Amino acid sequence: MKKYVLAWFLMLFICALGQSQMRGGTEYIDNYAKLMTKRAKGPQLIGSTYLYESWKPIEVKLKDGIAKLENANLNLQTSNIDVVYNNEEKEILFKDFEYAVVSENGLDREYFPGPKYKFEGKPLPGFIEILGEGDEKILVNHFNYLRKANNDAKIVGGETNDRLIKKTEIYILNNKKLTLIKKKKDLTTYYKSRSAEVEALLKDENFEIKNPFNLLSVVQIMKENQKPERENKND
Repeated sequence: MKKYVLAWFLMLFICALGQSQMRGGTEYIDNYAKLMTKRAKGPQLIGSTYLYESWKPIEVKLKDGIAKLENANLNLQTSNIDVVYNNEEKEILFKDFEYAVVSENGLDREYFPGPKYKFEGKPLPGFIEILGEGDEKILVNHFNYLRKANNDAKIVGGETNDRLIKKTEIYILNNKKLTLIKKKKDLTTYYKSRSAEVEALLKDENFEIKNPFNLLSVVQIMKENQKPERENKND
């Protein structure tokens, strides 16, 4: 009999614990939902404003925890996270979160709001990914730019409306300094006295400058091959 009474009390405890956790979960949802504001309606433009073609689950790192959004997307125009919550279109402003995590092909990709980083004194648009560790990393900037329509399009043919175009630019992030890498010359200029070494590496390994993972490999190899300061002085 005592076993049945003990089991009954144990079951009550588990049920109470489960209800408590559900209440805690609901409170947590309500807590981060307060950060959501009604999504502002911008001008109607041709082309997608979003990084992803379809909306998907996104985890958002907030100041006090992680929020799991079931139906969201990354807005390249505003650097905000757009989300459908309670059948309404909302947004979480970039100033209110640290980064977003999107699971893609079995990998978790972290996206930081672009405006939190600056290049030549101007905030970056869209979102960024950071690859690598240590002082030198690769920063990948995903954003939209507006391609203006050709004024003579109706006469000579071509696009007659302004269109949003997705674009990616790659930087080397050295501590807090950003260096834009568009072509080989940008990379050889970055390494200055080791430009011949860089050119040989690009040729031998068939690295592509516009591939961020190739560029990360270059940075890592150059760092590994760098002579200690004392050794440089003796040369």
